[in-house]
Amino acid sequence: GFRGADFEAEKPAGTYRIVCLGESSTFGYTDTDDGTYPYLLQRCFDQQGGARRVEVLNAGIPHFNTNNQVALLDEEALSWTPDVFTLYVGYNDATYPVAENGWQRVTRKVDEYSAAFAGLRKLVNARFGEVIFNQWSAYLPRMDAPRLARQIELHRAMTRANLAAIAARAARQGTRLVVVRQPM
Repeated sequence: GFRGADFEAEKPAGTYRIVCLGESSTFGYTDTDDGTYPYLLQRCFDQQGGARRVEVLNAGIPHFNTNNQVALLDEEALSWTPDVFTLYVGYNDATYPVAENGWQRVTRKVDEYSAAFAGLRKLVNARFGEVIFNQWSAYLPRMDAPRLARQIELHRAMTRANLAAIAARAARQGTRLVVVRQPM
């Protein structure tokens, strides 16, 4: 299910494995298969040659944020025993508002799992404005400065906590972490 060549979950003996984690920019959302940065990185290693085989895996998934990256590490990527993770994230953490209260957290979660609720949400929000929060809630044009400041604070806290969690998981496994700064 990932973009690029098929790979074995168990790292082959004598292989140096690089797993590229990220969002659509890692996945290569608008790129051809041979235009993604993981593909180009693999090509550089292949052209360079060497006694040790280097394998670059593209584990980028469009729309993922750092919450999803932590889950991907826990559920799959750590078990691939990479030698290096590259991490190219950040944009999706800033794309949608973070739920600020219990009502928003509950409506977002129900919206993710119930098509009937999602339909009801669309009807209610079309009639009354964005009153039911969901995973696709946009920043509202009428958002005032204090609420925007609160969102920035929530995003920073979420991203910092997730980056620390990713770094800790990589360090615990002895995997190097290369953070690629994402321009915004």
